[in-house]
Parts: sequence; structure tokens; C-alpha cells
Amino acid sequence: MLLNKKTRVGIVWFLVLLGIFAIPKRYVSTILYPFILLQNNIIDPIKRHYTHTQTDYEQLHNAYDQLMQKYLQVQSVHDHAHDIQEILSFNKRYDDQQRVVAQVIERYFGDNEHYFLLDKGTADNIKTDMIVVYHDMLVGKIIEVFPWYCKCMLITDKQCKVAGYCASTKSCGVMKGNNAKQLNLLHVSHLCEVELGDVVISSGHGIIFPRGFGLGKIIDMHKNDMTYDITCAPLADLWSMTHCSILVR
Repeated sequence: MLLNKKTRVGIVWFLVLLGIFAIPKRYVSTILYPFILLQNNIIDPIKRHYTHTQTDYEQLHNAYDQLMQKYLQVQSVHDHAHDIQEILSFNKRYDDQQRVVAQVIERYFGDNEHYFLLDKGTADNIKTDMIVVYHDMLVGKIIEVFPWYCKCMLITDKQCKVAGYCASTKSCGVMKGNNAKQLNLLHVSHLCEVELGDVVISSGHGIIFPRGFGLGKIIDMHKNDMTYDITCAPLADLWSMTHCSILVR
């Protein structure tokens, strides 16, 4: 049996004191015996148990880390599948047009332009002026195509203009981006009725954007002499979107 350092030091000092006072050895052994038993039967087992517990804890901690890694991998696959499944379910509504599910591999929101880079290109039969949507909300249109990816101009880009109408009042105008988080609904006559909270939907007027896709929600408006100044928030969350659909004509 090995005594720990504190116990040995205590016994040494005790023996010194006993020597000073010339106490017989048989009394010394009688006094020390309970402490030796205490060290052997209680303190040492506790130390061994603590060492084993520490080892078990480290093993459990390593196992936890491994399980967490596997959980994150499974959760990532699950989330990816969930995102795509929502889009695929919505795509069933449009049997007359083929849709290609694309992943957003890069997004840019600058003062000069707003765009996505999508992981589909000429190899997937993608062409310029194809429409990009998310569920029933308009995202933008393809403006450049490369072999393995393409560039989508977003509806928040100042170059993007989409004819639309208010769902409740049927007032018509043109939705235009301004390279910010809001859109502007232009050319709405002051004679028309406009309501806060109304949803603006694409009207299909023009040769690119189809009818029936959500554009934005009216969050502010002011009536001028001839037209309204109308500010809208995009319906599609472009800042966190991970997947979308390209309408293949």
C-alpha cells in the first residue's frame, strides 16, 4: 500500500512529536493504525474509483462527440431533402413546363446589382430569359449561362421590371427593384385604389414573366399628383434561400 504525500508527511510529524514526548512505540502503533486503515480502506478506493470515473467520462465524451457528428450529418441530409421536397411538391402544379431544381451556390447583394449563381447550366438545357421561382413566388430571370452554372438577376435588382397587379384592388403597375431589400410598384394611377398589406402578383403582360407569381407585399404608400409612391417587401426570402426552380421552356 502506498500512502499519499499528505498522509506520509502527517505521520512523520506525528512520529516526531511522539519522539519528543517519548511515547512508547506500542502506543504509537495503536494511534497510527486507524489512520492506516482509513488510507487503505477508504481513501485509496476513492482515488481508484475517481480515476476509473474520469476514464469513463472521457470515453463517454468521445462517444458523444462521435454521435453529435453523425447527428449533424443526418440532420444536414434531412434538411436538404426537406427543402427540395417542398419545391418538388409545388412543381407538380405545372405539368406544362419542365422545372429544374437548382441550388444557390453564390448570392450577391451590392449597390450595382443583385444576383444568384445557380448550379445549373447549358449541360442542363438552361438558357437566358428563363424564369426562376420559389414555390409560387418570383425570384428573377436567367441572364447568363455557363456550362455548369448560371446567373440569375433577382427581382430586387434595379434592372428588373415585372408587370403586376394588386390582388385585392386589381390596381396595375410595374414592380421594379432598387438594389435594396424593398421593391417599388410604379405607374399606379392616383385614381386607383391601393391598400397597405395587399399582395402584388405578376400579370403576365410582357414576353418574359408569366402570370400568377407573387412579387411583393405593400408596406408603404404615398399618393402624388398623378401616381402613387408604393414600397413593397419581396415575398420570397432571397437572403436565406438555398434552392429554387428554373422554368425550362
